[in-house]
Amino acid sequence: MRTYLASLPADARRALQKLREAIRAAAPGATEGFSSMAFAFFEPNRSWRWGVLPLVGQFVWMLLSPGPGNLLPLGVIVFGALSVPPIIAARIGAFIATKTGKAQ
Repeated sequence: MRTYLASLPADARRALQKLREAIRAAAPGATEGFSSMAFAFFEPNRSWRWGVLPLVGQFVWMLLSPGPGNLLPLGVIVFGALSVPPIIAARIGAFIATKTGKAQ
């Protein structure tokens, strides 16, 4: 995160620092990290894939691991529902990249 912030212009760095301080004040136990939104910001083309990608790995593991009974239909529904928030976050990141001119 520090490397990324150091690469930004001074005005953007100050704005992000203010945002980080506000988030820390509101959620003292939160940890920083990149999400599907950050990946979509840097690669906005087909941004939905960044929201689905983490769940695809979990889905493959679900298929390969033996479990009690056949919960595959329920698992497919749950993975579909769980992928919606990261897809939305990725689309927001792609939108921001496009509007700020960062899109490639």
